[in-house]
Amino acid sequence: MTYTTKELGPETWPDFERLFAPGTGWAFCACMFFQRGRHLRQAEFPGCEAMRVQNQAEKRALVDEGRAHGILVYDEGEPVGWCQYGPLEELPIPGGGRTSRRIPPVGANVRWRITCFVTHVRRRRRGVAGVALRAALAAIRAAAGSWRPIRR
Repeated sequence: MTYTTKELGPETWPDFERLFAPGTGWAFCACMFFQRGRHLRQAEFPGCEAMRVQNQAEKRALVDEGRAHGILVYDEGEPVGWCQYGPLEELPIPGGGRTSRRIPPVGANVRWRITCFVTHVRRRRRGVAGVALRAALAAIRAAAGSWRPIRR
């Protein structure tokens, strides 16, 4: 398969919305957990639809301000994958800096993070995440960011 990629921006926002549409299994999040540093409070947003509306509104505002980065992967013009990346100040460690087995600490020389991947269920195990990762790394390099793998 031949996939294409585009960076998230105002012009690709409609594609992001299509990928994070209701019924996909991840519609509620809009990849805001790492940008906000926490989940929404269920007392304020009791259902997935309320969370989806709030998260997408916050993500759209960040996109419009140039403070949200990601790669959309396409198959014949249809968005089928996503990889979120960004500088540390854009993607704080959730929980006030506590780390866990799933969120390793960043090294002193690391200035960028890759935090999320999404692959459409019908495109899984077909290389979508790898394409997204390579495009994200290229975008980080183009922005003169530093990247090095975290060894565990």
